[in-house]
Amino acid sequence: MDLLDTCRVLPRKRNWLSFPWYSARSGGGAFVLGRHIYVSGNLLGIDRGSQQRLLFLLAHEVGHLPHAAGFKFTALGRTRFVIWSALHYAGSYLRHGRSGYRKARIEQEAERGRWVLEQLFKVRPAEPAIQELFDLVLDGNQQEVAERIVLLSSTLQRLHVAYPGW
Repeated sequence: MDLLDTCRVLPRKRNWLSFPWYSARSGGGAFVLGRHIYVSGNLLGIDRGSQQRLLFLLAHEVGHLPHAAGFKFTALGRTRFVIWSALHYAGSYLRHGRSGYRKARIEQEAERGRWVLEQLFKVRPAEPAIQELFDLVLDGNQQEVAERIVLLSSTLQRLHVAYPGW
């Protein structure tokens, strides 16, 4: 929770490398660097469709925050995290070829968050409580979101255990 409390979502233009380099045509993307998640500008729209895509992407990116935290949030720590990540992906590409990105351990760990969120909506899509939770998240009502998540904790725990990997 401490990582979530201090995390900030910013447009990619706010970092000197303009990461991530995903094009808007490919759907955009996000990248964790220190306490920040940098997001392609096309995902920062105000329509609910853009917000929903962004929410699922952020559910994945939040999974990378513990990876970044392991290197501290100093300039040196952020640099070490980027180098470590690049080496991790390179090793995964050498082992798995074109599937290297998806099979990278850190991607598997991060993807769990998106998968759990997607399953929550698939398992209980008609339930008004799930849609209300989604709306609360999009509206930024953190206190009520936290209270609703406590009520869903057993379902969330079951989904985390059922995660099949990406």
